[in-house]
Amino acid sequence: MKGDQLLTKFSGSICIRQRIAASYRRPFFELVADRCEGKVTVLAGQPDESLGEAVGEFEQLSNADLVRVQNLYRGSGVLHRYSQPELIEHLNSIRPDVFVSEASPRFVDTQALIRQMRKQQGTVLGWGAGTTDFWDKPFKRLRRIYRNRNLRNFDGMLCYGSVASEQYQEIGYSNEQTFVLYNSTLSRPDSAQPPEKNPFCLPAKVLFIGRLIRTKEVDRLISAARLLREEGVQVSVQIVGDGPDMERLKGLAEAGNAPVQFLGKKAGTELSMISQNADLFVLPGLGGLAIQEAMANGLPVIVTKADGTELDLVKNNGWISAKNTKALAQCIKTAISDPEELRRRGRESYRIVFEEINLDLMADRFVDAVSTVHKRLRSS
Repeated sequence: MKGDQLLTKFSGSICIRQRIAASYRRPFFELVADRCEGKVTVLAGQPDESLGEAVGEFEQLSNADLVRVQNLYRGSGVLHRYSQPELIEHLNSIRPDVFVSEASPRFVDTQALIRQMRKQQGTVLGWGAGTTDFWDKPFKRLRRIYRNRNLRNFDGMLCYGSVASEQYQEIGYSNEQTFVLYNSTLSRPDSAQPPEKNPFCLPAKVLFIGRLIRTKEVDRLISAARLLREEGVQVSVQIVGDGPDMERLKGLAEAGNAPVQFLGKKAGTELSMISQNADLFVLPGLGGLAIQEAMANGLPVIVTKADGTELDLVKNNGWISAKNTKALAQCIKTAISDPEELRRRGRESYRIVFEEINLDLMADRFVDAVSTVHKRLRSS
């Protein structure tokens, strides 16, 4: 669907289970509540302090209820698991028509909550990024068996992208049971026209935005920038963000004399100005939501294959690089070698955010999927 919103309104009540009340999800929940006639309740716990999680949280919703619950964390690494022991009590009290749970195999209480909703004759949906994980190799087969068993028995699956939909179908869900929402945190831009870009000039301005942690693999971008400088390619890399990997990355850039600037954490108008002045956005690791921020500012994008959501975002508006330094450097070199094509792909990025993948359409598709599955079950 391009540009037009779905018209479905859900007449019942919805309860949504989240591990944490991440601040970037607040606008989405409020859009969902706007599209529902019944009450919307979000159940969410606290971040895992043992992992040093630094996720901004919201404390209330303007048109829905936020209920804080306890997260019980166990284990670490591949054995890291969690549950929310109070949820069955809350389901008994709220008695929602539809319960939507994060479809993470690390939640050990999922099947108990599904059974509870069955007793209440309610609809239960999973919501997730698919079945791919990034765990280490030991016991991979056993973990896959556990994961698939823990993701069974939902009435339907709400998928962050088309790859997630395919993966859920591989473990037994039908095409009619999977719904692609296209994960987003940005509202549709006010104007159909992309922002004006400055004339292209060298050095080409390459931008990264995100938290500086290992999974972002920013070290690959720094190494690619160093390699390009050695080849005589004129690029300047700006890294926006902070995090525990900051000092290591700064040391890597200094040791290699890479053309890299660390700008720290930026937000709002300042971040928009930096994005609009850039020529190209590069995401060398995980972090699909940052891609949309760049696209909304009319930037072409380079990504590497990660959890699959990037495949829905990056088509004729950018490039997908292999996961190695030489491939990434070559991809950047190719991108900046044709300024006219670079700008065209930037305009295509903006069109995608305006017409196809944005927060408003995500909320529409969420409510449409909830309504479709609930009505199907009630009529069967």
